[in-house]
Amino acid sequence: MLIRKATYDDIKGMAKVNVDSWRTTYKNIIPDTYLDSMSYGLREKSFQKALDDEQIIVYAAEEDEEVVGYIIGGKNREIEEFPAYEGELYAIYILKEFHGKGIGKELVSKLFDELKALGVQRVMVKVLKDNPAKLFYQRLGAKYVYVTCFEISHSKLAEEVYGWENAPFDIKK
Repeated sequence: MLIRKATYDDIKGMAKVNVDSWRTTYKNIIPDTYLDSMSYGLREKSFQKALDDEQIIVYAAEEDEEVVGYIIGGKNREIEEFPAYEGELYAIYILKEFHGKGIGKELVSKLFDELKALGVQRVMVKVLKDNPAKLFYQRLGAKYVYVTCFEISHSKLAEEVYGWENAPFDIKK
């Protein structure tokens, strides 16, 4: 398993991981109409934008020269709403068949190392309330902060905010 800075060559692989992960992770959480409407092409455009932005940190997890996961983060995009957190883990997705292999922990560690280098100590992440992945963040020491709601395909969804007051930059251990 190789964890490395993502490149433009990873865009197609990250888009596949994103769409496929949403369809497995959010089945019965997000309406099927929304999940069915997702496309690799649209996701590729968002990854292009992320890689074009020097303020955004993107790492890819690769096995056998294929992207199997990724993480994106950087400065808190909602600093007015959550001023206690300078940094944010925007997204982390790993193909289901690669869960439980420590990839997520390694990706978070890489992101936190970069955030620390930028002077960021407090990091937040948003996760759907019904997403069992929130347990992953809790195991890494994130604490529940707040719940908010948003809408997808005319369905209101609860999203929980978790935060690290002093991001665990030694989570590799």
